[in-house]
Amino acid sequence: MTEDQVIKTLNIHVTKRMKVNDAGVCTMIEKNNIDADKNFRQFMSLFGVDYELLGKGGKNGRKLLAQYCNGDPCVINCYIVNGKGGRKDRRFSLSKIKKYAQPNDLLAFTFKKDENGNTILVVNVTACAKQNRKVG
Repeated sequence: MTEDQVIKTLNIHVTKRMKVNDAGVCTMIEKNNIDADKNFRQFMSLFGVDYELLGKGGKNGRKLLAQYCNGDPCVINCYIVNGKGGRKDRRFSLSKIKKYAQPNDLLAFTFKKDENGNTILVVNVTACAKQNRKVG
């Protein structure tokens, strides 16, 4: 199964590739400091997160409960950091990311409806494709 085939089986809202930099390091995993691009911010707005209203720093961020596709709980922390020249860089982190992602893996974010309302799901599409496993 390919990553594209896994994505087609899910109602995917946004994906993030765990990119490796020129030095061969995946800071998205090592520092757990992932860019919250426009698509991710729009997805998080479904859960009441407005990056424009967040203060700078992790302590002023929003924490949301989520779940990895294997059922393990996860926390998504949405926050703002100071960027170069005083700009606000929008970021997020995922608890236990080193356990569930490798450099160059593709992570997907979606949600499922359950007795608690909507639960955010984090799916490692690359791992599912390698294991020839369907999700959902």
